[in-house]
Amino acid sequence: MLNSSPGELNASKLSNALDKDFDSISNYLKYLEEAGVIRFIFPGNSGQAALRNSIKMYPENTNLIHAAYLPTAHDQIKGKIRETFLVNQLQNAEQSVFYSMVGDFKIDERIVEVGGKGKNKRQIKNEKNSYVLADDLIVGSTGVIPLYLFGFLY
Repeated sequence: MLNSSPGELNASKLSNALDKDFDSISNYLKYLEEAGVIRFIFPGNSGQAALRNSIKMYPENTNLIHAAYLPTAHDQIKGKIRETFLVNQLQNAEQSVFYSMVGDFKIDERIVEVGGKGKNKRQIKNEKNSYVLADDLIVGSTGVIPLYLFGFLY
């Protein structure tokens, strides 16, 4: 479970992996969210739906990733760190972030794909308002925004 992709865990998968009933896991997750330990991303068409919907979970901030993955090489968790950073910054700025089937996230009517400086728009090329949010860039270009700029939203 600790080696899962960013946000790939949800209440159903977690209850199956831990061999616990869904209602107990849902309650635990609700308590963790209220305590500010985890954040949820809901599908764009359901808003703040019940935990039974296919949602993604992220740690509240990137420090929790570093604490949980101490023995793991930094390169193996870079994607988790990028996505967690973005979700943290946007939600703290009171922006709604939803799961997207095409890119990583849907923010308002925009589709975003998060990645490193080599990330391209191939996955989201057919989407009208789509952007790549790239790490390890200082200056962006058309449709590519440096990820660090979202740190100024906080």
